[in-house]
Amino acid sequence: MLKRLAPGATGLPLQSVSVTIQANDAVTCYTLGLVYKSDSKNPIEANITFPTNETWALRKVTTQVADRVLESKIVAKEKVKEKYDDDISRSRLASFVNYDDDRKDCLQMTIGNIAPKETVKINYEFVGVNQVDGNAYYFGLPNQILEMIIPVKSTRRCKRRCNCFPRYHIINYYKEYTHTPTTIKFEVSTSTKINKASLYIDNTKDKLLELEEPSESWSDELETVATSIGFILRWQPSGKEGSSILVEKNPSGKRLSALASYPLQFPNVEPLFTRGEFVLLLDRSKSMGGKRLQLAIEASILFLKSLPSESIFNIISFGGSFEPMFTESVKNSDENIEKAVATLSEFKANMGGTDIFSPLHHLFSFKTKNKSPVPRFVFLLTDGAVENPGAVLSLVSLQKASNRVFSMGIGEQVSEKLVQEAADRGRGKALFIQEPEEIPAAIVGILEDAIKPCATNIQAWWLDTEGNPIKEAKLPDGIGQFGYPDEIIRVLDDVTELKDLSGMKVAYELLNADIEETDFDEVVSFTKSDLIDGHDLACLVAREEIRRLEKEAKVDEATIVAKSKQNSVLSNYTSFYMVCKDQRKFSSEVKSVNLTLATPIQKGVLVQNRRTQMKKSKTASRSPAQAMKRKRVVENPTKKCKSAKRVSPET
Repeated sequence: MLKRLAPGATGLPLQSVSVTIQANDAVTCYTLGLVYKSDSKNPIEANITFPTNETWALRKVTTQVADRVLESKIVAKEKVKEKYDDDISRSRLASFVNYDDDRKDCLQMTIGNIAPKETVKINYEFVGVNQVDGNAYYFGLPNQILEMIIPVKSTRRCKRRCNCFPRYHIINYYKEYTHTPTTIKFEVSTSTKINKASLYIDNTKDKLLELEEPSESWSDELETVATSIGFILRWQPSGKEGSSILVEKNPSGKRLSALASYPLQFPNVEPLFTRGEFVLLLDRSKSMGGKRLQLAIEASILFLKSLPSESIFNIISFGGSFEPMFTESVKNSDENIEKAVATLSEFKANMGGTDIFSPLHHLFSFKTKNKSPVPRFVFLLTDGAVENPGAVLSLVSLQKASNRVFSMGIGEQVSEKLVQEAADRGRGKALFIQEPEEIPAAIVGILEDAIKPCATNIQAWWLDTEGNPIKEAKLPDGIGQFGYPDEIIRVLDDVTELKDLSGMKVAYELLNADIEETDFDEVVSFTKSDLIDGHDLACLVAREEIRRLEKEAKVDEATIVAKSKQNSVLSNYTSFYMVCKDQRKFSSEVKSVNLTLATPIQKGVLVQNRRTQMKKSKTASRSPAQAMKRKRVVENPTKKCKSAKRVSPET
């Protein structure tokens, strides 16, 4: 039976981090390398959990323990634990990786029978489609990956000895956590010359490295220390066109995979916006008190009076709870506007914490009242650190087909990651406001962007050499019902059967535009020069197919497992498994250690601590009445002890 290490003991501290990036015109492959070294006197089993990005596919894991290199293979997830336990019982070195059952945005890895003082090297290989910004590509290395800090025991405690810290734990980032040496290596190569390229810090835009002159490729290396910042690698190829098709032939030559990119560039017409639903989510937490809330109310009134005449609207105020102004969105009439303005004037910043998930979930559960489908525009205005950011982002992603999210963060303590990523996943835009006086102009500007014409009924077909449709292209989730200006449609598809491929036709209807002819179509051409060799696109096509199967009402697990094995791509129903069949001999008992690579620490934000074992042990030693009292405190994070002060990482 495995025993846990004493509280505060690390067992397997992280020694170094390496990130190797290989980028080209279509995709980027990056390898995340982690080096651990056991400091335990006992053999250990390590359970490592860290966040991942849903836009990337994990296609290979390699583990090296001492001189043993373990190559991974895909196996069914339901059988991996039984197989692992069997190998561990035979004193073999074994390991497996899969998506966390509770959090699908996290990977979980278990390595068993690590000897004392042994070094463990792990390489995770990911592949993903490059993001596009105007005429440039970029790859974002998120701060979740770089924030590889060694967990140590903290001595900070609440003065009143209440139970606020088992769930919300205040830390001093620099004093109580150790930084990890990090190496970032990258190589960028394109089919044409690279005009500009740079590596810069995500939130400050400070450039760390920059390409001095145009070149065929760019490679460099950066030594740094893992911190709570992210890095962006951005490059601009010469002659980059807006639309393109890239076809990849796998090494066997039996499979063709295609990536088509098409930016929605509408004709220069005046907006004639008569249809749409506009919902403003207004933060009324305690921190919005005073001038901030007053300016936000004035901006909300301006927002209401600027809405299109035949649209519908609603305002949902939130804090620790939420209050919709109307049961459901109402028509933009003089009577409803007057009622909304009167209600807004009575608003106070008295709603406690900052729970965004509940009002969003309530809003998304309602469909628009219009007879024909119309886009819904959600405007999120908040100034605080948000509870359950992962759940909020997942919810926005699920509802992006018919809901466009614009987010505005106010002040220095706002969760920048959530504000920016909510807008990215919601196909909208994000704004950060430092001064309260900027709120009215920001809301009006973002509203003007929202009422631009949009596309609906988007469809795409692959064409033969005669220009005839031969197969309908599979549009990504969230695209098809509505498309917005400058949004890029990325189509990943298997085109093995299309021997005479000449291009792709995209057709759509323009909505809310002052123009007589609203039906448009365009052809994206393909030439033999756009044919490349590789296996990257095949992995991404397989991942998209697997995700569609996982979302079906009746999940076909056998098909998912087969596709996952065939393409070596991890799914929710498979695991990467590694084993060394050499028997290992230990003189002491194996102990278990849990390592969680921390999520981003924002400025002055309380950091969530998942010490469930600590909570259970403390609660079990008390009387039932005391346990229930403590339980209520833990489950209500908005009622924390007054002596729990926020700590800035700069102190």
